[in-house]
Amino acid sequence: MGIDTSRDFIIETSVTRLTSNSKGSIAFVFGRQNSTNEFDLFLSKDGSYLFRKLENDTSNKLIPWTESDALSTQTHQANKLKIVKSNNLLRIYINDQYVNEAPYSKFFGDYIGFSVYNKQEISIDYLNVTYPSSSFNTPPEVVIVEPIVERGFKIVKTKKILVRGKATDKDGIYEITVNGVDASVKEDGTFIANVPLKIGSNDLIVKATDLKQASSTKTFTIKRKSPDVIVDDVVVDDVVVDNNDNITNGKGFGEYYALLIGVSDYGDGAITDLGGLPTKDAKDLGNVLINKYSFKRENVIILNNSPKANDIIKEFSKLKKKVTDKDNVLVFYAGHGVYDEVSQVGHWLPSDADMEYELNLISNSQVVDFLKTIRSKHTLLISDACFSGSIFKTRSFEKSPKSIQKKFELTSRKAITSGTLKTVPNKSMFLKYLLNRLDGNTKQYLSARQLFDRIEEPVMNNSPNTPQYGTIHGIGDEGGDFIFVKKQ
Repeated sequence: MGIDTSRDFIIETSVTRLTSNSKGSIAFVFGRQNSTNEFDLFLSKDGSYLFRKLENDTSNKLIPWTESDALSTQTHQANKLKIVKSNNLLRIYINDQYVNEAPYSKFFGDYIGFSVYNKQEISIDYLNVTYPSSSFNTPPEVVIVEPIVERGFKIVKTKKILVRGKATDKDGIYEITVNGVDASVKEDGTFIANVPLKIGSNDLIVKATDLKQASSTKTFTIKRKSPDVIVDDVVVDDVVVDNNDNITNGKGFGEYYALLIGVSDYGDGAITDLGGLPTKDAKDLGNVLINKYSFKRENVIILNNSPKANDIIKEFSKLKKKVTDKDNVLVFYAGHGVYDEVSQVGHWLPSDADMEYELNLISNSQVVDFLKTIRSKHTLLISDACFSGSIFKTRSFEKSPKSIQKKFELTSRKAITSGTLKTVPNKSMFLKYLLNRLDGNTKQYLSARQLFDRIEEPVMNNSPNTPQYGTIHGIGDEGGDFIFVKKQ
């Protein structure tokens, strides 16, 4: 279907799911040249959408997975989709509601269609391409100048944040609000608002409306952290150590076991070797755990000599046999990973991984199953490779007991991941700060949550990744946390 992309245009369609028992996504495909060069608007069964540009088989997420109330999730209910090119923007409407926008870039070809995943059936009610008349009312274009927000969010320690930007529209700006409160707007469309923040995550929605009542929004997240409290030049952590705790000097914590996996070299020529860095990372982490914390040398297994899938599986099996319900287990993986955006499943790649036939891959679900069979008191997984967010019960801040005793008494199954959905870079900022914070820690007790808080911001500020901390869902977490006990 030919589209004159030199003009503004409107692509409209309506798609209906006919299969009720499938959780797979569907995608509206346009600007397609072939299977490796196209634009896709994915719709998930859980009410989220994603817009990507696939160029030479490399995926660029123009809009990441985003939840929207506009999207119908019911079988046999249509979703009306509209893609509007307006100058240098592509605006997306779902069921007549404006939801988001992305910069316009040249289409690869003229093909338009749909992709369906996981054995589904869909029906298409119509597919139209039109060109807006001069009377067509496009919503305002909004540009946020301050704060500078990377990857959709920013971390601050202030009670309020200043939001500045500019909205433009040929019909003139009627109003601009930030979270429903009027911003101060000048004649040229520049605006300013001072927005109060609660402790934790704050979703800020900037909404601009023109005189004809067409609206557009920009949404981003500000995470407010409480400032550190300093008493006699000592930073007070959020963990309270009860003088009556019976775990002083590490007594009562049980044994500490670690399985540290670093894969640098691969037999499959299609997988790039990683220059020995994951191998070194696993060794360096082992040295810190043994020398600084309550990990006995004989309880730390380091697999960093090109471990194969069976080598990794065997070590999980050994842990299952020797770990008791009083012990603590740390599992670490660094190496390549792959992530399927459609199924939202990640895999670790052992040294004998075969990508052509997808052999010897270790999936997220396998790792979770391995951890489920280990009867530890506390388990902490640290992964510097793609790992599906679906293992987490939540990605938001989780309240946990402040007392070390309470954290220890409650069983925990936690994970810290680098947040990357691509193969691991040769130099990992995640590992750099993880090792630095563990090695430089001066506290006797350090919870996994505290460790994460100490690496989250520097990793975000120095890499494209967003680390994640959370509970591994469905394997026995009761709200406790893994405790690193420093040697005296």
